[in-house]
Amino acid sequence: MEKVVIGTIVNTRGLKGELKIMSSTSFPEERFKVGNKLTLVNPLNKTEEEVVIARHFVFKNFDFLVFKGKEDINLVEKYKNWHILADKKELGENDFYYSDLKGLDVYFNNQLLGKIKEVFDLNNRSMLRIKKIDNKELLVIFMDEFIDNVDLENKKITLKNIEGLL
Repeated sequence: MEKVVIGTIVNTRGLKGELKIMSSTSFPEERFKVGNKLTLVNPLNKTEEEVVIARHFVFKNFDFLVFKGKEDINLVEKYKNWHILADKKELGENDFYYSDLKGLDVYFNNQLLGKIKEVFDLNNRSMLRIKKIDNKELLVIFMDEFIDNVDLENKKITLKNIEGLL
């Protein structure tokens, strides 16, 4: 069973086991649904722990999670900096993860522009960092308004031909 990182626990909040999450999924409402099972992984020693979501809410552009049986700060403080993993097979037919996009060739106007170097969140927007063939970098918001097609099979992504985009 292949798992992918969908977030990182960055801090606690309050006394009732609330964990502040730096999400790396474009679908937090689906991935962080109450009742979903997740795997927490300590990046230092690779310790894993299975948890079930008891509560999810968003506050100041961050996702917060509470896990069943861990509704106390003393039970969750150890999870700071741990990664949150989900089973990759739970993806829908047209869904993908950031890790699927890294390294894809980027085309604009039917010409190779460069490769995706990184995918990250900025102010609740998914951003593509593209290393152009001239070694310069370009940031593009990963939204339907700018992306024409994502073709994972052929390892390429096509940007819409929008005047002034580049």
